[in-house]
Amino acid sequence: MVDFLTNRRLFSMVIVLFSMLMVMSGSIKKNAWQEDSIVQNDVIFYYSYLPAVWIYKDMSFTFLDNHEDESIKGIRIWTVENEHGNKFSKMTAGESILLSPFFLVAHQVAKAKGEVANGYSPTYYFSIVVAAWFYFFLALLLIRSVLYQLKIKELIVSVTLLTLTLGTNLIYYASIEVGMSHIYSFFLFALALWVTVKWHNSPKWWNSILLGGTLGLIVLTRIPNAIFLIVPAVYGVYSMDSLISKIQFIKSNLWKFIVVGLSFVLTAMIQPLLWKWGTGEWFVYSYSDEGFFFLNPQVFGTLFSFRKGLFIYVPILIVGFIGIILLRKQSKSFFLPVLLFSLINIYVLSSWWCWWFGGGLGNRAFIESYALLAIPLAFGLEWIRKKLTVVTLFTIIGLAISFNFFLLNKYLDGVLHFDAMTKDAFVAMFNKGYQHESYWDKMLHPSYANRVIGKDENEPLSKVLFDVKDTTLSQQEFPITPYEELGSDYFTKYQTKINLKGSLKLPESLDSSQFVAVVLDIRDPRFTKSFQYETISFNADSLASGQEKHFDVTFDTPRVWGNNIVVKMFVWNKTRQPIYSLSFKATQLIY
Repeated sequence: MVDFLTNRRLFSMVIVLFSMLMVMSGSIKKNAWQEDSIVQNDVIFYYSYLPAVWIYKDMSFTFLDNHEDESIKGIRIWTVENEHGNKFSKMTAGESILLSPFFLVAHQVAKAKGEVANGYSPTYYFSIVVAAWFYFFLALLLIRSVLYQLKIKELIVSVTLLTLTLGTNLIYYASIEVGMSHIYSFFLFALALWVTVKWHNSPKWWNSILLGGTLGLIVLTRIPNAIFLIVPAVYGVYSMDSLISKIQFIKSNLWKFIVVGLSFVLTAMIQPLLWKWGTGEWFVYSYSDEGFFFLNPQVFGTLFSFRKGLFIYVPILIVGFIGIILLRKQSKSFFLPVLLFSLINIYVLSSWWCWWFGGGLGNRAFIESYALLAIPLAFGLEWIRKKLTVVTLFTIIGLAISFNFFLLNKYLDGVLHFDAMTKDAFVAMFNKGYQHESYWDKMLHPSYANRVIGKDENEPLSKVLFDVKDTTLSQQEFPITPYEELGSDYFTKYQTKINLKGSLKLPESLDSSQFVAVVLDIRDPRFTKSFQYETISFNADSLASGQEKHFDVTFDTPRVWGNNIVVKMFVWNKTRQPIYSLSFKATQLIY
């Protein structure tokens, strides 16, 4: 057996098994595979390679157009199209590669059970859960082995593994949102970390192949994680002499080093091959208008915001980052790799247009880096034990775990919002302010539409649809009114609202059957179907006649699909009398 399984130190192994039990119990309690809540959102992209390659053998996704095929009913696949109309997945294939053995077993089980074997049934979803358990378990064993090789004591190894599992949002992505890529990247980081140490101690052919292949899978799973390549590159370098030694080591093992590179390239080439198969092109950019703003990184928000700040949601990591300083003397080989990776990783992630990375518990983009941060975290916890007391150590760990489970429970209850938390809302969550309706007014929903073009996410993107100045309307019941034909992009990609603001002067006399209404109508221009119909009415019962009336109302708009959407504004003049001084402005607010 491989050496990370043969270490006989019992206490830390008990912690690993306890951590597995906690993760498994969380998954079983949630029962997500039965509720069909695993292959959702981004997971739809990550997962799409599996049915496309193993069942339909068609990476162009044309099988989705065969509506006579009963097996495609219930399939949930999203694709992106290039300028030639070729379809491909937005995400890369690394996660699907790791899931493939579990998927293929589930495929045979589904056929044996008589299910529609198309990749979308509880049998397949459960295989994703089992895969997450498996890779999480291996990751903990690998991290445990690395910590022991650094001569860290049994107690600290154990509490480090316990803290990683129960004191961070790692447990959520290992047990509940198991379809997201982060638990698989966490495993790959742990494996690459372990192999890096092995290769430098013994650069054998197998270690060389494994190191390069693991690094290739890291890039295939999440391309920004290519930052991890810096870890094996500068491992063991902490001075000019050590740099010279590293160069000499590579020279003396040149062919093994070349094998690492070849293994990396051959593994990473899987993605271009899949793109070529599906689109005829070797390279595609699948993120459309999404990108990085390297000249405007949101570092403070990434680390300290109440929306998704790393140290706000996972404060125990402060100990880990402080522990990086301790590596300078206590683990020199890892000091520069951990320091450079951490700084560059923070910079790159905070430069991404959506620096809070959409929905989720905490900033999920850092999950995989916990495997590397386990090293300085262990040294930081050891420092606390030595300089303070064991009681202080366990108090800090206990507080970290309690805080994490508090956030986890509030998130699962829907109290902790997935992307709109503010300081006021965060504080109110602790004093049970969420029991009051005003709690939700403390939220600040980010504008994805504004942020994707590099503007402030705290202000919605505003698009004026109509701006009617003072005018007089005729005596017709439905006066001639403006309309605008819009593309449906904003309606499908973002949350949108329409704000109606204005005033009008009612006729001098109104009886109870007469009224004037400002109307908003959103419809498909090809049909008579109306997606949304809203009215702001003024009548004798609610307001005195002969006066100027003001209105300022905001409506949520529906998610509608189609080439174009018609938005109409008109006045329903039931009085059949002229209406004077009518003004209104309709603004689409895009979040």
